[in-house]
Amino acid sequence: MISDISEIMEFIGKEWTADHVLSKSKELFLWQYGRQGNEELNFVLARNNKELVGILGLTFNSQYCKTKITKDIKWLSMWKVTPEAQTGTGLRLLNLAESMFPTFGMGTVGCTIKALQIYKSLGYLTGELTHFYYPNNNHVFDNSSIYNFRSQELHKSHKQDLDLFVEDVEQNLTFKKLNLHLNKSPEVGQFKPSGYMINRYLNHPFYKYQLKLIIDSNRSELGFIIFRVSQTPKGNVLRVLELVMNEKATDVSSALKKLLVQNNCQYADFYTKIVHEDNTYENGLMQVDDSMNLPNLFEPLLLQKSKKYFAIKLSQETSMQLTRGDCDQDRPNILT
Repeated sequence: MISDISEIMEFIGKEWTADHVLSKSKELFLWQYGRQGNEELNFVLARNNKELVGILGLTFNSQYCKTKITKDIKWLSMWKVTPEAQTGTGLRLLNLAESMFPTFGMGTVGCTIKALQIYKSLGYLTGELTHFYYPNNNHVFDNSSIYNFRSQELHKSHKQDLDLFVEDVEQNLTFKKLNLHLNKSPEVGQFKPSGYMINRYLNHPFYKYQLKLIIDSNRSELGFIIFRVSQTPKGNVLRVLELVMNEKATDVSSALKKLLVQNNCQYADFYTKIVHEDNTYENGLMQVDDSMNLPNLFEPLLLQKSKKYFAIKLSQETSMQLTRGDCDQDRPNILT
């Protein structure tokens, strides 16, 4: 119930992380976990007598849509039990969440290694999102940059590529235009239709996301990109959350070049993985290798590499694209 919100927020601050943003901002908490239209929260709770000893937060793709999503995904987050909880409480929370809220699939992005092993033992498909990047070659990289790209990490981006452009999409045509592209990308559109894209990103109460159409020199629309600019004391990064192309392998590097210059960003990055499909579409971006210390955390800036693990269980095997925008991974950590 909504009446549990203060207790849950206090639990997060005490048992998860002191000063965690979800222990401080009720507005963000309700955006993330409030169930639209009633007085419910998307949390399952465990109590020892009256004491709260375990929580599991849920978000649904459908919570951002007015129309029904037939292949709705339930995302698991904030899974935590205290030492005072009975043995097996964590699994009981997970089983309860699965039985109470049936969806096409359920999973998580950004879990720990320990949680990943639990999910794997329960039959989830597990793995790691691939981290891609694209540098702004107009920027002079040095030790004052967010990341000092080595020459061998830059030269590949100088290759000849398709000359693409980006443009804004008219507000009243957004749904129609997005649906045209999403219909050609079922690995995205079946799970995240146009209503999701607009409400999850463009109507976010804190972050400013941008949606741009990607077009060629003949003004043919090839797809769209959703991103936000992350500002740090060392400069800006263009964080791609969704990249939906009609032709999956289209090289979008020339469009990224333009976006990097327009938004004064040092580089772009994109975490993604298509499950139940062998192909990996780089789209002209380059893959971060193990030797690169390219950061992921920017609030505050943490100059170290971090991996994004996922676990997903679908009711039937079908290709589905995961991104950093799924689950609770792209939410503010600091509110000003």
